Amino acid sequence: MFNLKFKFIFSLALVASLTGCAAGDFGSPNVYQPYDVARAGSLESCTVLRTRLVLIDANPGNTGVGTAVGIAAGMLLGSQVHGRRHDRSLAVLALGLVGGVIGQGIAGVASRQDGLELAVRMTDGRVLVVVQPADQAFMPGERAYLVSSYSGLRITH
Repeated sequence: MFNLKFKFIFSLALVASLTGCAAGDFGSPNVYQPYDVARAGSLESCTVLRTRLVLIDANPGNTGVGTAVGIAAGMLLGSQVHGRRHDRSLAVLALGLVGGVIGQGIAGVASRQDGLELAVRMTDGRVLVVVQPADQAFMPGERAYLVSSYSGLRITH
């Protein structure tokens, strides 16, 4: 009984670990990557015209990691079925397929993050739209700064 509980908990831990694999930076104004450090960037003043909440999907393509971990967890659980060899084989196959679908779904949801679409007017009159994580709040009419770095554009206070 202990062996079955251990394998079940281990399987759940495998699937839960997908959320750690899928998390990403997405260009936050509060997070810099190693390749941004010690590189010159530029800073321009701008005015926020509007903000809109969006959803950022860090993994639009299926890398297969979630599916693979889900299949492995499902097959591990299926191997615990007692009975004839044929029944166990069917359980491994069925739970492997179900685990793969669940793992793919978890990876898809875990790779999403709330974001902001910011429309800003530059001092020269140009209007730019920047999408970034919603980790800073902005109001229309507010003065802000457009930071241009090696990794892209960010709006910050």
